Amino acid sequence: MKKILLQIVFILSAATVAIAQPTFYYEAPPSDGGTSGNRSPNGTSLHAFMRGSSLIMASELTNVAVNTTLTSFGFTLNSGNASTAVTGNFTVYLQNTTDATYLKGTTWSTIITGMTTAYASTMTLPVSAGTTSVTVTLSTPFVYTGGGIYVAYDWASTGPFDATACIYRCNYLGLTGGCVSGASATTPPATLGTSNFRPCFLLGTANTFTNEIQYIGMEAPGRVSGMFNTPHNIRAIIKNASNQTQTNIVVGLNVTGANVFANTQTVSSLASGAVTTVTFAAFNPNLPGLNTLSVSLPPDQNNANNSGTYSQSVTCNEWAMNPANVSYTMGSVGFNTGSGIIAVSYSNPVTSTLTSLRGAVSTNTPAYGNASWGVLMSSAGVIIATTNTMTLSASTAGSFVTFNFANPQSLTAGTNYYLGFAQPANTSLGYFPMGTYTSAYVPFTSYVTTSTVGGTPAPLTSNLGYFGIEAVFVPNLSLTATSPTVVCGAPATLTASSVGNYSWTSGPVNSSIVVSPTVNTTYTVSSSSTLGCLATVIVTVNVSPLPVSASSSTSSICNGLSVVITATGAPNYSWNAGPNPTSATFTDSPTSTTNYIVVGTNSAGCSSSSSVIVVVNTFSNLSVSTQSITTCLGNSVSIIAAGASSYTWDTGSNTSTNTVFNTIPSGSGVYTVTGADPLGCLDMRTVTVTVNSFTPGISSATAICVGNQITLNATGAAPNSYTWSNGSPFSGITITPNATAVYSVIAIGINGCVGYANTTVSVNPNPSVTATASRLSMCKGETNTLTATGASNYTWTGPVTGPTLVFTATVNLNLTYTVIGVDANGCSDTKTLNIVVTACTGIDSQLSNATIQVFPNPSNGIVHVQTENSNNLSAIKVVNSLGQTIKLITTIETNNTVDLSNCANGLYFIYLMKDDKTVQLTKIVKQ
Repeated sequence: MKKILLQIVFILSAATVAIAQPTFYYEAPPSDGGTSGNRSPNGTSLHAFMRGSSLIMASELTNVAVNTTLTSFGFTLNSGNASTAVTGNFTVYLQNTTDATYLKGTTWSTIITGMTTAYASTMTLPVSAGTTSVTVTLSTPFVYTGGGIYVAYDWASTGPFDATACIYRCNYLGLTGGCVSGASATTPPATLGTSNFRPCFLLGTANTFTNEIQYIGMEAPGRVSGMFNTPHNIRAIIKNASNQTQTNIVVGLNVTGANVFANTQTVSSLASGAVTTVTFAAFNPNLPGLNTLSVSLPPDQNNANNSGTYSQSVTCNEWAMNPANVSYTMGSVGFNTGSGIIAVSYSNPVTSTLTSLRGAVSTNTPAYGNASWGVLMSSAGVIIATTNTMTLSASTAGSFVTFNFANPQSLTAGTNYYLGFAQPANTSLGYFPMGTYTSAYVPFTSYVTTSTVGGTPAPLTSNLGYFGIEAVFVPNLSLTATSPTVVCGAPATLTASSVGNYSWTSGPVNSSIVVSPTVNTTYTVSSSSTLGCLATVIVTVNVSPLPVSASSSTSSICNGLSVVITATGAPNYSWNAGPNPTSATFTDSPTSTTNYIVVGTNSAGCSSSSSVIVVVNTFSNLSVSTQSITTCLGNSVSIIAAGASSYTWDTGSNTSTNTVFNTIPSGSGVYTVTGADPLGCLDMRTVTVTVNSFTPGISSATAICVGNQITLNATGAAPNSYTWSNGSPFSGITITPNATAVYSVIAIGINGCVGYANTTVSVNPNPSVTATASRLSMCKGETNTLTATGASNYTWTGPVTGPTLVFTATVNLNLTYTVIGVDANGCSDTKTLNIVVTACTGIDSQLSNATIQVFPNPSNGIVHVQTENSNNLSAIKVVNSLGQTIKLITTIETNNTVDLSNCANGLYFIYLMKDDKTVQLTKIVKQ
């Protein structure tokens, strides 16, 4: 890090330091913050040979008395070698002069001509990381006769050398071209180069003071935050510059200015050359303004260094270690091309809120265009928060710049922090952005450095002056005022609450003011404490327009209905429509959609308007799917309504569709639907429904006998529209039912309606008539009795009626007798008996005892053949009507069964055979 000082005001006496007693040292020329490693031996191999010469001006030796004998000589160091102490042969030349500028030239042989060799021996450059000094005792004391002094020095070393050069404190602004120097690694330089950097020499004299107490400096905050209300201690650093111990040294503190304070401390004993810090009683300034802090020492042999002053400013909410009301353009400090943070130690006395840092910006031109930002760090060097980054420019040079934290930082009471500013690297151009105030004494160990990302702070051991680093806190003064909202023209009371001393932008100085704005208006109120803490609050009176509101009893009506219109919010009204243009409420019956606009006013001239729209609806969109419907009885009708939001039918349904299922059996009717739109407006439609019917006729008898046919005839329908239950498509059907059954017919009438009719056909069973003969084979002349049973009435061949027929055979042939039996239902059954009449001669006569009976007849398949004398029969033969033999039974029993179940219905002949001759013939019907 390098410091460049732009302006210097330096008091030599204040820079007098004691290296050891009884020698007293003066630094001349005094340091102005410049440093160099080239104008004096630096301990590197490149400085194996080094020569230099410089002029100390008379103005820089005013504290050295004329005819003072100089006994020692040395240099003040900023830092020594890094690791190796380097020793070399060292020669010092001194010469009194009246020259005001350097006039010795650059040739070494010419430079030392006429000069006194004051020292010619060895000198060792020390290993040191901090400020120290290198001194030698002159082998030839030199008497200062007044004016200036030329100094020349010659260095030669064979090593070992150090890789890091010693850095010397310099004065580089006091005298242009005031120094010449040169260095070489191989030979002593004969010609030297000119420079403005003059090393700060130490001139030692024998200390002859027996009573000399020296004021070195003062430690006190330069800015005090009065709102903290925390006492602080002021400290004075004094030195015994005498050649013997001093006792009972009275040190006084006197504070004048805005605050007055005085305190005295006594140092009981202070050894020769010793330095001590005197701490005065606690001081708590409570009035804002500038304080002058003065420390005084008792009179002694050198009263020029017996006092010192320090400026202090008491404000509401600011703190700084650096003194107030001084210029911070005297020095420019920075990391050159590197980067880092310079910070000051701060002990926070009470819980507080840090809002910003103020930093003194140097007038170093290369700093323009480079950035810097403020940093809050913990005592361990951890970065807690950073401020905004600012680009330095000509407008910021030589002034304090405020850096704000994005979020105010809460600091804990009794906690140590570091407050500082960061410098980023610029490898292409070195710059020194921080402005300082040069002072002979600075408690520089309060300043530290670290990297831009934080880290363990390293104390700054060089006096580079006071850095302008100031902290700004949130004032503890609280001021509140609420922002009301009022109606246009109405008064609003604004009330501020704080410690007092109110000031409103509108003029009054009371805590409350009453205003009646007609537009939104901002008012500012300020309050200040005795410390100068200022709080400001901006209050806005938000002015609401008159709350005029127009409303209607309904937002929409049906044509012909009325609506109530109402206005509120103002004392006076004016309407654009309606029967009462100045009334707050009226009733109107608009015939079309109307926008009712009202303007309300009050006595302050404020006005506001409002409106309400009433929509007038006429509903005529209801429709039905048909105006009339013709249908057939038993069918359903569907009527669909549309165009409305809701529907009501006269049947009670409230859906959009009403389906009627035979709801009027006796005939036609009218159906009505009422539709409503979303506003409740109604419309009505009707539908006429005509109901037709048709029933076909059926003509025929309704009862028959089994096996008989019957014809059913349907009438009254359209041609070719009949369908019977048996599937017949004709108007008439002929049927032969075996049992009672219902026959139905569906047909379409001339009116298009489908009709249905049915009839029951009762089927009565035929009687089962049985016919028997007293004999089936008889001789001519014999009498035979035929008997019929199973019916009510009988008719025999003849015709003979009655159940019995008696006849006498008169011819010799086969006779056939048929009997028809009729029951009460008129149903009949017929039986036939075949009687064989023979002359009763030959075989036939012998077989007369072979009479048979065949039953039942008719038969449904099983026929019984009974014979009186089966021994005379050889076979029973069954022949169909085609003469085909279908059954032949050769084993004859008294009772024989003939199975005709698998034979077709019809007429069959049963023959009784004897030796292939027919004995008896009988007919039988299979049905």
